[in-house]
Parts: sequence; C-alpha cells; structure tokens
Amino acid sequence: MIFYYDFLDMNIKQYKGAWLTDIDDSLLGSGDTPDDIWMASLVRFITVLKHHNILWAAVSGVAISKMGPRLLNRLPENILSHVIYYGGEGSAKSIFDFKENVWVDITSFSRTFSDAQALALIGEQRLIKALSQEKSVPQRITAAKQILAEHHFKGGCLIDEMTAQLASSGFKSGRAETYYRGGALSWMMLGDISVEHYKGERETSVRHQIGDACYCWLEQHKFLKHLGNDAAIMPYRHATRGIKIVLHGNDKGRAAEDLIHHHQIPANAILFVGNELFDGGNDNSVRRIVGLNILSVGEKQDAGVIDGGVQIKANQDWMDWFSEQNLNCGKTWIEALQALPDRAKNLALIRRIDSEKQRTSSLSERHTEISPLISSANLAEVILRHLAVMENTRHALVALRNLEYKLLAKLAMLPEYHYDEARKLVSSLVSDNRHSEQSKASFDMADKIRCLLLPDLKGILKATYVDQLDVPGRIVDSYLLPIKQLADILPQLDKLFISTPLLDYSAEKGRAETLVNNWIKRIERFTNDWFDCLKFWNEKKAIEKQALFNDKDLAPLIKSLDKHDIYYYFRRLIPRLFNFPHLKNLHKPTIILVAGTSGVGKSTISQHISKTLGIS
Repeated sequence: MIFYYDFLDMNIKQYKGAWLTDIDDSLLGSGDTPDDIWMASLVRFITVLKHHNILWAAVSGVAISKMGPRLLNRLPENILSHVIYYGGEGSAKSIFDFKENVWVDITSFSRTFSDAQALALIGEQRLIKALSQEKSVPQRITAAKQILAEHHFKGGCLIDEMTAQLASSGFKSGRAETYYRGGALSWMMLGDISVEHYKGERETSVRHQIGDACYCWLEQHKFLKHLGNDAAIMPYRHATRGIKIVLHGNDKGRAAEDLIHHHQIPANAILFVGNELFDGGNDNSVRRIVGLNILSVGEKQDAGVIDGGVQIKANQDWMDWFSEQNLNCGKTWIEALQALPDRAKNLALIRRIDSEKQRTSSLSERHTEISPLISSANLAEVILRHLAVMENTRHALVALRNLEYKLLAKLAMLPEYHYDEARKLVSSLVSDNRHSEQSKASFDMADKIRCLLLPDLKGILKATYVDQLDVPGRIVDSYLLPIKQLADILPQLDKLFISTPLLDYSAEKGRAETLVNNWIKRIERFTNDWFDCLKFWNEKKAIEKQALFNDKDLAPLIKSLDKHDIYYYFRRLIPRLFNFPHLKNLHKPTIILVAGTSGVGKSTISQHISKTLGIS
C-alpha cells in the first residue's frame, strides 16, 4: 500500500507553477467553515489555475481529517488533479486518489513523533485513539512505555498538566481541545473557535502562562530528543490561539521544499501567501527558501516579503487579480508573478493616499479642493511614475536643510544666542537669499554669517592663547570682549602681543592671521556650498514640476487649477507617503513635549529648557 501511494505521488504531472497558501486567517477566517457561495468562488479560481497547469497547494496546522469536511471534500473531483494539501504544519502531505475516490496521505513524506514522544506528550488514551487505524497498537504502547521507563520519565503527560493548569486558572478545562497530527500537536484551551475569543486580556495572560510552562516542561525533558529521532519544539511561543508543539523540521517551509524538489517546480514559479510572515510567525519558515515569491496578507511582516494588504479580503483580491487580470488575459504565470511586486506597491500606496486624504481633509483647504478631483488610484500611478524624480528633489532639499541646521547648531552652541533666537536668525538669513543670484548675494551672506559667528572666532582665539600658550584669561578677555566687528580682531590681537612679553610678536602675528583667514575661508566655503545646494534643489524642482505638469493623468487638474497649487499639493503629500529624509522647516517654531506623571519635575525641567533654549 505504501508503494502504491508513493507511486501515485511520483506520477503526478509536471506543473508550471504553484499557488501555495496558508489557510487560517489568510484564505479563511480562523476555524471558519465557508459557505457554498465562497466555495464556488474558490473552485472558479482553482479551475483557472488548472487551465494554466498551476497547482493549488494549501498548507495548515490542521489535519486532513478536519480540513476534509471543512474544505477539501467540498471541491469537485475535476480539479483535484491540481490540488495538494500539506497538513500538520507541513508534517503530512495528502493528495486525492482517483482510483479509491478518497484523500490519502503520502506516507513517505510524513515525519511523525515516535510513539514514546507521543505518549509523553498526549498520554496513553489519546495515543491509542490516534493509532486506532494502525496495526499492533497494544504492542506499540507497551514498547513506548518501556522506552519511557528506561529514560526514567516520570509524571503525567504534557496535555494533562496544561489542562490542570487551565482549570486552576478558573477556566473550564472541558473546553480545551487536543489535536494530534502525527508530527504536530495543537492544544486549544478554549477549543477550536475564532481567534477573537482568545484576544481578551485574561485569556491572553493565561495562554501565555501555560505556554511558558509548556516550554519549561519540554526544556526539563530535553525536548524529548532522546525519545525519538528529533526534538519536540514550540516554534511559536505565543501563537494567537493554540499552543503548538511540532517535531523539529516540520514546518510550512517543508511544503515549499517538497514542491521544488519532489514536483520539480522552480522556486521562482511558486507563490506563497500567508498572514504571519514575521520572525516568530507560523508562516515565517517559508522565508528560508531562496527565490520563492512571498506575499503577506497579515497586519505585520518583516522585510523581504511583499506587502499585499490585510488578511482574507486582500487575499481574495489577489486571487481575482491573478485570475481575471492576468491568466485570463493571456499573461503567463511567470509574467503575473513578475508584475506582483509593482502591483503590491501600487495598492499599498493607494491605501496610504486614502488615509492621508482622510487625515488632511480637515486641515488643508488646498487638499480639500484638490483631493476629490483625482482618484487615489490615479494619484498612485502619477507618483510611482515620477517617484525617482521626487526622491531626488527631496534629497536635494535635505542637503540644503542640513547646511542650514549646521549653522543653526553653531549659533545655538554660543552663549550669545538662545536656540530659538538662533533658529530665527538662520531662517531670516536664508529667506533673504533664497531668490538671489549666487554671484551677487554670496559675499553679503558670508559677511552676515561672519558677524553672527564673531563670538565663535573669539572663542577659538581665546582657547588658543589661554589653553595652549598659558596667557591669563582675564588679559585675553580684556582685548577680545570689546571687539564688535571682524576688522577689529587683528588690531586688538596686535595690542595683546605687544603688551605680553612672553609672546613672540612676529610668530603670534602670523599665527593669528592664519587662524582668522582659515575661519573666514570656512565661512566662504559654507556660503558657496549653500548656494550650490540651493541651485541644485531649484534645478531638481524644475525637473519635478515639468514631469508633473506634463503627466497625462494631471491634465484635467491643470486645466482647472493653478499649477502652483497642484505642485505644492504633491510637495506636501509625498513626504507623508514615503519614508523620505526629512528636516524641520526653520520657519516653524520649536516645540518640545515634556511628559511624565505628577510630581516628577515636568515644570522644573520645562522652565530650565525654556530659559536655556529661549523657547517661550
């Protein structure tokens, strides 16, 4: 019989690709049984896949004995040649046997706990029930007990201990359900019901406590590795519903590996869809497969997967997109997969635009006027077409802002200026020169910066003569403090050198001239750099404007609205949609939020910050 089923599996036809999907909370609500209308929709989708010789493979922690009545047995026979089910967290594989008209397990694929491991986990009665279809059950139970005795295994089985802890926590232990799948075990303290019932604060706390106790039990018993060929592990310490224990190596990634190595489907021709594609999630194991197309329909996911939206509705939209807009329109499976990342980016951007439209509708008259005139979908297409241009403009602006903030930081560190006073000075300075020609304005701007930073030069000179040459600070101050303009620096230093016999006049005069000239040159370089960045930013803005104003999707807007308003609509929108570099506009006031419980000193800290930084 084993040979027959393995032979049956080996002779499955070659597929051009595979849609590998998680079921609970990806394809269906957790524990839900779909109605006939939904089943008809799934059948239509699998029929399209079959027409293009694409396999539909489902993977779940649920055994086929439960998934059969819920889903698989309701699929029509004419599409089952293109359906495979991987159950028990990838520990079992089932296909439809057309000769016997029944779903059968491929025994050569199965990886199960040893009888001794199973006995320690679920106890004798549950194991006898699980093995009821097998031969020599009494002898196997006896042999398993002997192995436990030889390894000095003491105490009850793990499931009984978790059930007892559940009862002691005030929950009805009779509600708990145990599902043993050969190579995987799930224990659900509230039964196999919707995940919503598990989300209560008390339910979550007790489930975590029992999960932690379960892990300690496994750790204490060396993860039962000495009782079989591999360890019993908890891959998902805090899963959303059940506490899961699997034989190490049994996971959803194993299903993908079987499709690649056994069915010879290239990894780049396989799409996996799941909702827990993050570190510690029960779909995360597929991410080890190099080249696999991975689509997340969960609320969170780690980098390296495609963000496809959230759960069941998003998954259904993707099924429709693949079938109706790709496969049924003449595109190949590979072409559809290649288009997937861009399509996902487009949809994600549309969702962000919708959210931003809703948020800004009450804040901006310009947004209120423009947003209804162009759909989020069209906006997304415009933005994605010109995203590189917009990103270049943003980087150019940030380079300009960085220089302005360097000047601000320099001023704010001087005792002569409060932070907010320095901010206003820099803001006024750059505003006066933003529309000026570099050749005309550069000298004037540099002169103003020299005046503002004169205390900085005084500090440099004082440090030179006090710290390095041991001239008394009061003497240096008597010459430097009265200076009001740069032209007076060298004459005053000349008087200092003459009045201080310890200083070598000619050497110090040359040193002072070098220090002052280098300081002046640094300001000139800064000014030239600022004008260069301003010019570069203006060039990038011009390119950005040209791209937007010539875009076909914006043509109706340009006919009815001012181009300036349209441009600033995008300029404000783009940074809120993407994680572009950003620096605060100098024209905006500085606000510092101080938070804390009563009596910790918020008022004291706030007064000190206000006095130090000059913020009202």
